[in-house]
Amino acid sequence: MAYWAWPLVTLYFVLTSIQRLIHFQVSLPSISTTALYVMFTIFLLVSFPGTIPVTSDGIVQSFWLRRNKRIPWKNIVEINTGEKSRTVAITSSDGTEIVHSDLLVDRPRMLLELKQHCGENLPPDFPREPLAQS
Repeated sequence: MAYWAWPLVTLYFVLTSIQRLIHFQVSLPSISTTALYVMFTIFLLVSFPGTIPVTSDGIVQSFWLRRNKRIPWKNIVEINTGEKSRTVAITSSDGTEIVHSDLLVDRPRMLLELKQHCGENLPPDFPREPLAQS
């Protein structure tokens, strides 16, 4: 139920923000309420996790309303796999971080790709969980 509620709440705030901007009134309560709706709408749209396609050159995290993050395979310096949170945080030598959160699908596939491309720099028992074989 929560899976479908999040897009509906976001749609509600987008439509309400548009309606308030179209029927804008110059008064302090109207200006502050409209500003809050617009700011919260922007926050919701920016907070969506970006898709993480894996290429032969590296990992890219692409967002809707933010700049994309890129990490080449040779620049990966740290990979943290969250046991309880089910996140995978990949850090590059320049400090760029890509986080594969539990909101995204196919964690085993991401771990398999990391093992294939960075295997010589990883512990032998990485990732300490079953991997999806394709």
